[in-house]
Amino acid sequence: PCIDYPQGSIAIPTSAAVSSPAEPTVIATPNGYRMWFTANTPTNPGRRHIFTAHSSNGVTWQHDGIALAPGPGWDDINLYNCSVLLHN
Repeated sequence: PCIDYPQGSIAIPTSAAVSSPAEPTVIATPNGYRMWFTANTPTNPGRRHIFTAHSSNGVTWQHDGIALAPGPGWDDINLYNCSVLLHN
């Protein structure tokens, strides 16, 4: 299940923990909504991470923190464009 936003945009949550958030994926769950998105951290602005957030209504979001951080290895610089699948 996906959220239908009339304006075609999603308000990505902002906080002191993230900068330049982008590329959200949102999934409806029995408890509300979950979002995964890419962003930089203020302490490491040149490296993209995957963050998560949750919401009860799909409008007001609370950060859950970093879901995936760059490597070492093949992903040692950036993580972009996450895809999320709901598995029951």
